[in-house]
Amino acid sequence: MGKSQEVKKPHKSGVQGPNRPGPSQESKKQFKHELSKPRPRMKDVADPFMRHYYRMLKKDKTLQKEQTKVLLDSEEEEEEAEEDKPIESKKQMKLTAFQKAKQMYQLKQKEKEEGLKRREEARQRREEARKKYVERKKAKMKVLRQKTKKGQPIMKGRIELLLEKIQRDTGYKS
Repeated sequence: MGKSQEVKKPHKSGVQGPNRPGPSQESKKQFKHELSKPRPRMKDVADPFMRHYYRMLKKDKTLQKEQTKVLLDSEEEEEEAEEDKPIESKKQMKLTAFQKAKQMYQLKQKEKEEGLKRREEARQRREEARKKYVERKKAKMKVLRQKTKKGQPIMKGRIELLLEKIQRDTGYKS
């Protein structure tokens, strides 16, 4: 037999070869052009609002710092006076969108700080436990490595370690 001939499958449209219908060259170029355009992202859209929000927060922080430096005593008096005031009406208690966002931001910052503190404490505990373990291991190895002048191991330290281990396991205290 000779060369095997490949059987070409007809296109879905039923037309074979270069004459089959498909996207034109212009539509292909236009599609590529559309892909090359940068798409607006949510970050870019929300950016001006967030900048404004952070500016307002910064102003609030600077004002708070100035007030605490100058009027430390007067704030205590104001707090006492606020406690004596009657409960305000519901209309006055409603928060604006900025105030709500500010509260959410402060809440998130507080949670973040607490998380950092907890992680730092856990890291310190692990570090202390590791240091204790290393010290115990060094002391044990120092005892086990002791040799006589002729190179024989000194059994006194080994026996003491075994005795301590037995006492620890049984709960016996001398």
